[in-house]
Amino acid sequence: MYEGTFTGRIVGFMMNYYVLTLFPDMIYNGCDTSILGRAIEKKLISLEAIDIRSYSQNKHLKVDDYPYGGGAGMVMQAQPIYDACMDLQKKIKYICIKLKYMMNNLK
Repeated sequence: MYEGTFTGRIVGFMMNYYVLTLFPDMIYNGCDTSILGRAIEKKLISLEAIDIRSYSQNKHLKVDDYPYGGGAGMVMQAQPIYDACMDLQKKIKYICIKLKYMMNNLK
């Protein structure tokens, strides 16, 4: 996969980015009209926007809560964010294991 000595450019690998968000459509729409969009088209990077709401255990997919000390405003619940991070961590470990297997078979 490498071309000669390492010059800072890896050929054949794509950088994967994951974004945890409540608004995945905003992420995708913003990337379509930017430099990131061109990099995605050229298959230099991949971007996956993960919807935190899909990890909510509430039947209404609620992810916000009232501040514990009272007062104005809203805060995010920890449970959906934690579950999304744990799911993403499993996915990344699977990708790393798969990549190690591919690299070992190239030798």
